[in-house]
Amino acid sequence: MVFSLHTPAPAGKVVLHEKQVVVPGASSTRLHHVTAPPIPRYLLPDSATITTAGGLSVGGVEVASLCQRYGTPLFIYDEAQLRARCREAVGAFGEGVSYASKAFLCKAMAQLAHQEGMCIDVASGGELHVALAAEVPPSRLVLHGNNKSLGELEMALEVGVGRVVVDSFDELDRIEALV
Repeated sequence: MVFSLHTPAPAGKVVLHEKQVVVPGASSTRLHHVTAPPIPRYLLPDSATITTAGGLSVGGVEVASLCQRYGTPLFIYDEAQLRARCREAVGAFGEGVSYASKAFLCKAMAQLAHQEGMCIDVASGGELHVALAAEVPPSRLVLHGNNKSLGELEMALEVGVGRVVVDSFDELDRIEALV
């Protein structure tokens, strides 16, 4: 069994967490302090800065205040950077480039990617529902998943999905039987 606790940092060190590891058959547990290595800059949004108090800010908003307001764990996205990266992809690859919904999909993300000129790559009926609920035109959707169910294929054809990536001759036969 492994669990994490937030603990105060020893003098001069930043502690991410303390782990108590229980090894089956062992007579005792060991506590390990884990010091945080610096986070590589390329993993942070371009707008990330360190505040004068030593906290992290993203898009001009202090992360600690977001954590206090919404709790943790918390996903924080920089909308300006997401939009810029979508525009960058469209500029490099043209209007057929698709946002891979497997990266992260909710209505707001589908709307954002669509507004910036991207198609939305959906791999399931659930993702198709989210993209349609976000009012992404079906013609801008790409159904691209392995083992698509007959129901997912029917739905894609009914709503007019722009492209269906066919995985096999068997799937092609199922689509042909539906049209």
